[in-house]
Amino acid sequence: MIQFRVVPFLFSALSLVLSGCATMPATQPIPPDWAVRSYLVDEIIDTRTGATVPFEALVNELSKSQVVYVGETHTSLEDHRIQKKIAEALHAKTPEIILAMEMFPRESQPVLDRYSKGLLTEEELLKEVEWQKVWGFPYPLYKPILDWALENRVPITGLNASQDVVKSISRGGLAALPPKDRARVADDFNLSDLDHRLYVERQYEQHVKGGIRNVETFYEAQLAWEETMAETLAGILSQGGSDARIVALIGRGHVNYRFGVPQRTARRVDHSYKIVLPMPIDSPESLANARMADYVWVTRSPEQPRRGRLGVMVRALGNGKGVEVLAVAPESPAEQGGLQAGDLIVTVNGVEIQELEDLHETIAEKRGVHEIVVRRGRQLIEIEISIPDERE
Repeated sequence: MIQFRVVPFLFSALSLVLSGCATMPATQPIPPDWAVRSYLVDEIIDTRTGATVPFEALVNELSKSQVVYVGETHTSLEDHRIQKKIAEALHAKTPEIILAMEMFPRESQPVLDRYSKGLLTEEELLKEVEWQKVWGFPYPLYKPILDWALENRVPITGLNASQDVVKSISRGGLAALPPKDRARVADDFNLSDLDHRLYVERQYEQHVKGGIRNVETFYEAQLAWEETMAETLAGILSQGGSDARIVALIGRGHVNYRFGVPQRTARRVDHSYKIVLPMPIDSPESLANARMADYVWVTRSPEQPRRGRLGVMVRALGNGKGVEVLAVAPESPAEQGGLQAGDLIVTVNGVEIQELEDLHETIAEKRGVHEIVVRRGRQLIEIEISIPDERE
């Protein structure tokens, strides 16, 4: 099996204006004594006891719930690997599962239905749902699980509110929406959860404020995401009754501490659910915090960005097959030079690039202008990228 590794080069995650993926809780609960024990990468922790559980035991427990939330950091390959593994295992037990995804607005459901039936190509899907506009994170991160869903005829459901409406809320507030746009988000907004408000306000303090009027409109925009996703899930549960089984892929900021989508869905319809969070082994939060999730899957620490690099996120395809660009940071040398997500880097400064180490070495050997050849579709394209001297 090909092993993928992601390395960020001065990469700032392509988060949407209001992605809600911050991980710091409003109040930090004191974990029990057993929470300070050491864990290993790929251990699965039952947060009620602090004990590790085998994958098979995890799946058995998850299969008893109507909704299984698997959180993610959107740019983490590890998180996407875990999501797919859990979905595959649950599908083996209950083939009738539904894959519900934050990444698609619920208004795109007719497109998703056609894709699930094999009536659209991948290219047509991405064009019709306007992937770059409505989500923006690199599609290759999501391609494996979408390919799996298509192959196994697992229905895909879009959960989210449309980005243009949420941006309007962030600028002017919910009350300023015209009736036709107000109907595009959830009917019911619960603004009275103090813990959740404090959690979101902490995100606001750390957030780029461009296009956001104030903390209140920011909070309402966050609720537009979460209440709409919850309303959509509640609708599926109401239609399917006790037989409904859903695997929901949602950014961890919307499921942490349960008061995002999980509790807002439970407020609408009584059902059983579990939350699984992939978390880096060196996370500042307790890996065994029962308030945060039901299970935590320990992952490797993300590699730290390096200075003076291209400004891209890349992955090695393995077996010397090259390096693919997953994402390009805004205003980075790579973006200014014309590098795009999906490009396969062929050579840098005349040196063939087969592995990540080749890219590191060729970039490190020379400062200033780099001559890069990439394969884009069926074309070979020459690009010049100027990288400032990091000593300046």
